[in-house]
Amino acid sequence: MADAVEQWRDYFASGRSFAVQPDRGVTETKLRANRTGIVVASGLVALVLVGLVVLLVTDFGRLATYLLVAVLAVAMLVVVVRLWILRKRLRAYAAAGDPLVVVSAESITLSGLPPVPWTDVLGVVATDLVDEYARAGGFNGWLRRTAVRTGGSTVGVYIGVRRAAHIRAGSNGGLVHDLIVVTDDNGAIAAYLDHALPVEQARQVVTAIKVAAWLHGIGFVASSQAKDGIDASSKMLKGERLEPQS
Repeated sequence: MADAVEQWRDYFASGRSFAVQPDRGVTETKLRANRTGIVVASGLVALVLVGLVVLLVTDFGRLATYLLVAVLAVAMLVVVVRLWILRKRLRAYAAAGDPLVVVSAESITLSGLPPVPWTDVLGVVATDLVDEYARAGGFNGWLRRTAVRTGGSTVGVYIGVRRAAHIRAGSNGGLVHDLIVVTDDNGAIAAYLDHALPVEQARQVVTAIKVAAWLHGIGFVASSQAKDGIDASSKMLKGERLEPQS
């Protein structure tokens, strides 16, 4: 951490900004997989519903069978809805302008949003689940990796901010849908970096944000556990500032 701090301190002290352009290929790949997932899941919903109708008409099976098939249909329908929600988010990243993220000594900026001064940042929660998902075995591991390919995210940052309503008022498309406004005074920006960046580049952005936050005395939580991330995020949404870790 010490070496990284020195390197980034010198980088920011020189007046330079760290700007990252979106990789359109990453987003398009996820959009294609998402589209395939929607088609397959929708087809399975239709197939299950047809099967349920056949069972009812032919009076084949018992009540438990009907309930099981109905539950399966609902579960698949939930998957379809989830995939459509992810698709909307992916399309926002596909339409995001250049650059995607800019980190400087004064502020952090995401595409479509006005620069957010570090003095308005309450804290940062970062997630990196790439290695965890890669190690996961069996059906659960396959399910997690499929979810990521079709629009899920494994590398991202959740930035608590003051004056959230002011940020929304100054936004112009881009990632404005990633801005959560709780009150006029506080909210958060959820940036799903691997929607538009290769994993290693997304991690580089996280490191830049981490060091910039540290240099400004802003709390940074690297979360691989859902509870840690939820606790820190809840504090920020209440307007509480995260304290830097020693």
